[in-house]
Amino acid sequence: MKWMLSLVKGGMLVFWLAELANLFKLVPSPWDTILHTAVVVVLAINSVVAALFIRVHGQFLIEHKLHKMLVVLFGVVHWLDLQRSGKLPRPTTQTRHG
Repeated sequence: MKWMLSLVKGGMLVFWLAELANLFKLVPSPWDTILHTAVVVVLAINSVVAALFIRVHGQFLIEHKLHKMLVVLFGVVHWLDLQRSGKLPRPTTQTRHG
Protein backbone atom coordinates (compact mmCIF):
# COMPACT_ATOMS: atom_id res chain seq x y z
CA MET A 1 0.00 0.00 0.00
CA LYS A 2 2.83 2.40 0.82
CA TRP A 3 4.39 2.05 -2.63
CA MET A 4 1.01 2.70 -4.28
CA LEU A 5 0.45 5.89 -2.25
CA SER A 6 3.99 7.02 -3.08
CA LEU A 7 3.39 6.32 -6.77
CA VAL A 8 0.16 8.33 -6.80
CA LYS A 9 1.79 11.20 -4.88
CA GLY A 10 4.63 11.19 -7.42
CA GLY A 11 2.08 11.36 -10.24
CA MET A 12 0.36 14.29 -8.57
CA LEU A 13 3.71 16.02 -8.14
CA VAL A 14 4.39 15.60 -11.88
CA PHE A 15 0.90 16.98 -12.56
CA TRP A 16 1.60 20.12 -10.48
CA LEU A 17 5.04 20.54 -12.08
CA ALA A 18 3.40 20.30 -15.52
CA GLU A 19 0.98 23.06 -14.50
CA LEU A 20 3.89 25.16 -13.29
CA ALA A 21 5.52 24.71 -16.70
CA ASN A 22 2.19 25.60 -18.27
CA LEU A 23 2.13 28.89 -16.38
CA PHE A 24 5.41 29.79 -18.10
CA LYS A 25 3.89 28.90 -21.50
CA LEU A 26 6.11 25.81 -21.94
CA VAL A 27 3.21 23.49 -22.82
CA PRO A 28 2.04 23.33 -26.47
CA SER A 29 -1.29 24.78 -27.54
CA PRO A 30 -3.95 22.07 -27.30
CA TRP A 31 -2.58 20.73 -24.01
CA ASP A 32 -2.39 24.02 -22.14
CA THR A 33 -6.17 24.47 -22.03
CA ILE A 34 -6.71 20.85 -21.06
CA LEU A 35 -4.14 21.15 -18.28
CA HIS A 36 -5.67 24.38 -16.94
CA THR A 37 -9.12 22.75 -16.92
CA ALA A 38 -7.76 19.67 -15.14
CA VAL A 39 -6.12 21.89 -12.50
CA VAL A 40 -9.41 23.67 -11.80
CA VAL A 41 -11.24 20.34 -11.44
CA VAL A 42 -8.51 18.81 -9.21
CA LEU A 43 -8.37 21.91 -7.01
CA ALA A 44 -12.16 21.90 -6.61
CA ILE A 45 -12.23 18.23 -5.63
CA ASN A 46 -9.22 18.53 -3.34
CA SER A 47 -10.71 21.61 -1.66
CA VAL A 48 -13.81 19.63 -0.76
CA VAL A 49 -11.60 16.79 0.52
CA ALA A 50 -9.53 19.28 2.54
CA ALA A 51 -12.67 20.76 4.10
CA LEU A 52 -13.82 17.29 5.14
CA PHE A 53 -10.33 16.43 6.36
CA ILE A 54 -10.15 19.56 8.52
CA ARG A 55 -13.61 18.96 9.92
CA VAL A 56 -12.86 15.34 10.86
CA HIS A 57 -9.18 15.43 11.83
CA GLY A 58 -8.23 19.08 12.33
CA GLN A 59 -7.90 18.89 16.09
CA PHE A 60 -5.67 15.77 16.00
CA LEU A 61 -2.86 17.20 13.86
CA ILE A 62 0.36 18.65 15.21
CA GLU A 63 1.49 20.34 11.97
CA HIS A 64 -2.04 21.13 10.87
CA LYS A 65 -1.23 23.88 8.35
CA LEU A 66 1.28 21.70 6.50
CA HIS A 67 -1.12 18.77 6.32
CA LYS A 68 -3.99 20.98 5.19
CA MET A 69 -1.85 22.27 2.33
CA LEU A 70 -0.72 18.76 1.40
CA VAL A 71 -4.34 17.56 1.34
CA VAL A 72 -5.19 20.39 -1.05
CA LEU A 73 -2.27 19.40 -3.31
CA PHE A 74 -2.45 15.60 -3.07
CA GLY A 75 -6.06 15.08 -2.08
CA VAL A 76 -7.28 11.96 -0.37
CA VAL A 77 -3.91 10.29 -1.02
CA HIS A 78 -2.25 12.35 1.72
CA TRP A 79 -5.17 11.66 4.04
CA LEU A 80 -4.75 7.90 3.47
CA ASP A 81 -1.00 8.19 3.98
CA LEU A 82 -1.54 9.89 7.35
CA GLN A 83 -3.95 7.18 8.42
CA ARG A 84 -1.58 4.43 7.24
CA SER A 85 1.34 5.92 9.14
CA GLY A 86 -0.70 6.15 12.35
CA LYS A 87 -0.64 9.96 12.61
CA LEU A 88 -4.44 10.06 12.68
CA PRO A 89 -6.72 8.17 15.01
CA ARG A 90 -8.86 5.49 13.44
CA PRO A 91 -12.46 6.57 13.05
CA THR A 92 -14.84 4.93 15.48
CA THR A 93 -18.37 4.07 14.56
CA GLN A 94 -21.05 5.21 16.92
CA THR A 95 -24.55 3.84 16.87
CA ARG A 96 -27.57 5.88 17.81
CA HIS A 97 -30.19 4.44 20.05
CA GLY A 98 -33.48 6.05 20.21
